[in-house]
Amino acid sequence: MNIGRRTFAFAAASLLAIPATAQEAWPARPVTLVVPYPPGNAADISGRLLLEPLSTEIGQRLVIDNRAGASGIMGSASVARAAPNGYTLLLTSNSPIASGPWVTKNVPYVVERDFAPIAGIARGALVLLAASDVPVSTTAEFVAYVKANPGKTSYGSFGQGNLNHLIMEMLRLRLGLDMVHVPYRGSGPAQLDLAAGRIQFLFDGAPGALARIKAGQAKGIAVSTLKRSPTLPDMPTLAESGLPELRGMDAGGWVGLFGPAQTPALVVERLNGAVRAVIPAAQAKLLEQGLETFTDNSPAAFAAFVRADSEKWRQVVLEAKIEPQD
Repeated sequence: MNIGRRTFAFAAASLLAIPATAQEAWPARPVTLVVPYPPGNAADISGRLLLEPLSTEIGQRLVIDNRAGASGIMGSASVARAAPNGYTLLLTSNSPIASGPWVTKNVPYVVERDFAPIAGIARGALVLLAASDVPVSTTAEFVAYVKANPGKTSYGSFGQGNLNHLIMEMLRLRLGLDMVHVPYRGSGPAQLDLAAGRIQFLFDGAPGALARIKAGQAKGIAVSTLKRSPTLPDMPTLAESGLPELRGMDAGGWVGLFGPAQTPALVVERLNGAVRAVIPAAQAKLLEQGLETFTDNSPAAFAAFVRADSEKWRQVVLEAKIEPQD
């Protein structure tokens, strides 16, 4: 599969109607939410927060099925192959949908062909952290420090092509920074090495970043989204740094709900309405995880959001010359 030539025009077939009798029958049995990560991931946490209210809203039990592997791609592929009848859905963070396909070889699906976007669940910022002994506390100081030490400063990621890798690459490209990337197998080793000063910088999710800041293991510099994080309301955004290259900088993670392509329009609309109905009651708990809800959350608006996010990471991967890996 040539991922470099893909364009995002979600299949119109996903909105095809089905006969009224079949439409009225859904859901006649429990619905499976495939989360392509182990328990504890942002998608898993969000799903469990919404599980009971969504079950009540649609009148059938929803069951989470954690199918981890290949940074979310294995579980996502299982939904792409599922029957488009509304009984197997994908609840995922952005990686296997928007960024992972550009940095992974032989992805067994094409997003715009094989998935029907249903609704965004939540979105959140990542936080630029510095090791405690690095003499920077603002974005401007971060830039000055890196430029004064070309090729001598390192930043960690939770793996090649992970979102926190790509956000740092976006920052590096915009500012012309010369830094060394140190990929880790997961978050734990990267966070430990930042705390020990073996790497200088790391982008981390807001709740984890807050814990490390409070423990004195790292310093918070800025958040990656255009708006400040509700978890760290006093921390400025990268866009607020005053640097012209960072105007409009907006990059973060998100969690969303998808069905297989050709999921009937009535099912998509009903699920979208159910998500929008239950989200307000879950807002406080989502905020505790550093997540905010989508403001415009129709299926069409969510599809447009996903297209734009995917194109953003495609451009970063191309400009940074990141080679897809197995």
